[in-house]
Amino acid sequence: MSRWLTQLRLAFRSVFRRKRVDQELDEELQYHLQREIDEGLTTGLTPEEARYAALRTMGAIAKSKEESRDMRRVNFIDDLLRDLRYACRSLRRSPGFAALAVFIMALGIGANTAVFSVVNAVLLKPLSYRNPDRIVILSTRVTTSAADAGQVSLDEQVSIPNFQDWHDQSSSFEAMAYYGSREAPVMAGATAEYARGTAVGPEFFRVFAVKPLIGRFFTAEETKTGSDGVMISHAYWQSHFGGSPGALGQAVRVYGRPLPIAGVLPPGFGFPDKTDLWVPARVSPEDMKYRGAQNWLAVGRIKPEVPLGRAQAEMTTIGRRLEQQYPEANKNRTVGVTRLRDEMVGDIRLTIYLLFGAVSVVLLIACANTAILLLGKATARTREVALRAALGASRRRILRQLITESLLLSLIAGASGLLLAYWGSKVLVALAPVGLPRLTEIGIDRWVLAFTFGVSMISSLLFGLVPALYASKLDLNETLKQSGARSVMGGGMVRMRGVLVVGEIALAVVLLSGAGLLIKSFVALHNVTLGFRPENVLVMRATVPAPFQARAPAMLSQLKP
Repeated sequence: MSRWLTQLRLAFRSVFRRKRVDQELDEELQYHLQREIDEGLTTGLTPEEARYAALRTMGAIAKSKEESRDMRRVNFIDDLLRDLRYACRSLRRSPGFAALAVFIMALGIGANTAVFSVVNAVLLKPLSYRNPDRIVILSTRVTTSAADAGQVSLDEQVSIPNFQDWHDQSSSFEAMAYYGSREAPVMAGATAEYARGTAVGPEFFRVFAVKPLIGRFFTAEETKTGSDGVMISHAYWQSHFGGSPGALGQAVRVYGRPLPIAGVLPPGFGFPDKTDLWVPARVSPEDMKYRGAQNWLAVGRIKPEVPLGRAQAEMTTIGRRLEQQYPEANKNRTVGVTRLRDEMVGDIRLTIYLLFGAVSVVLLIACANTAILLLGKATARTREVALRAALGASRRRILRQLITESLLLSLIAGASGLLLAYWGSKVLVALAPVGLPRLTEIGIDRWVLAFTFGVSMISSLLFGLVPALYASKLDLNETLKQSGARSVMGGGMVRMRGVLVVGEIALAVVLLSGAGLLIKSFVALHNVTLGFRPENVLVMRATVPAPFQARAPAMLSQLKP
């Protein structure tokens, strides 16, 4: 273990303090050389003879230095730096080729990175709650018959009596809550506006394991009776109260009712639908009485030791039991348990994967384009490669040099593609449909950067390996016999270029065909007959606070022309 640590320490010193280490090596070699000279002088040799004898004994000084560096096992770093410097000089000698290759690859990498930023935010990144995979949506599952067979559909809304039975009879959940959300007229101070308000059941905040930033949650008594009180989001607190702790206790008028602020939720929490205010749910007598009054949504947190399948099986059993007890309201109805993230994503998952597949095809086309460019460049450099091989460079050394040039091209293209991806992600957010979840989380983060780096590395192998392999398998005799610097492309390179061109055209045809089908479907949907004429039709919504409902007819008559 100590020997390994010593070698690691020497390797680090050789990389980061190279001049100092080389100086110490020179001093040590000079010390041993001087000792050999002194021993020669004591035997009666002249100074010149003693020096020659010492050099014969020690061997070549340069060779000793190389052997010492090999023992430190850091020569590969020196070779990599030399390869990178040579690659930079090679690209500077061909600025047009470098610019074209970087532009082509930057488009492919940038498109993939931009779409991956959407995939990462919507599909891969965990929700910003504690143990988000344990949070589920509870919904009513409706079948065409009481048996398991038959078509199944989900009705997200539930009734309070059914929910109470789910809550009381299940043992797989830490917490379970019902809620309802809608836009509500709100006055914070003298300004009236619409804000997203959510009425919540007693265990709502336990489901998300969230704690108030300041203030408190509703008490059990408040949630049972639907007492006056409101929790506000961090964004609403900042925009309407300037982030002042003095906001606690101040009144916010919702539907004309003054509600004192009980607490402020932490940044980032806004379930559901970027809610601004949460109030205790006021359950009407009709909701408590009728099982058919499915006016609420339900959410729950599964216990740590309970898998999703077991929770689903338990809720299915409870649903069938309720169907037998209350056949009129629960006929062919059971309970569905779906992870919150899966419910949020819904059918958009397939669309995003299709888009990601399309831009992946664009990247493959870009790699094929760049590989063809590199094959052409390798043809022009066959004499150079042959001379290097004739001077003693191994095939492995030449291959590494050519791949290093491809790697440098890919890294430059990756950096340029990252800039394009930053702009592209903004465009995707602007063009995204309204229902796309987690739009605000789309952006460039460490996972997107890691993806860009990985795509750049893979791309460098895709477009650089084949030209490098063909360029390193030259016939030295035939290549060196050719007059001048111009070389003729071999049969293998011609065939390979043909394969790349055919593959590129095939991928382009697939991509264009898919795009054409999507455009055809979009045009067909756009021309679907609605059954009415939407021209000059205006749709609007007005909310009248409860104390002023008597004025609603008069307000409606004023709005009519």
